[in-house]
Amino acid sequence: MVGKRYYDAAGNLIQRHFRESLSGTFINPDTGRTAAWIQHDTVIHNLAVPGDPGTGTIRLTGLLTRAWLPGGGTVMMNAGWLAQDAATGDVVAERGPQPLNDYFTGSNPAAISGLCAAVS
Repeated sequence: MVGKRYYDAAGNLIQRHFRESLSGTFINPDTGRTAAWIQHDTVIHNLAVPGDPGTGTIRLTGLLTRAWLPGGGTVMMNAGWLAQDAATGDVVAERGPQPLNDYFTGSNPAAISGLCAAVS
């Protein structure tokens, strides 16, 4: 992760801006089947109250998660952007496919069924 912080004239933090590059593996311990995943995104957190990182909006943009099987074949992709309330963690807006958010918010319990089937 590489980031920058921006401060106002009084020395209060007003924005955090960083880039993430993450990767890993989803593993089903019962079957031993795996799906690799990768993430490359940009995060910009604009603080509503200077100096208080628990305020404002956090915006994530880019490839938030792509999972694929050994040998190829994408089984799930989160991409686009989403805006999150820094105080609550709630997603306030989003664009693009967001199956992980859909699953974890409960709006679509079947959203990650492709990934689950791939490692079953």
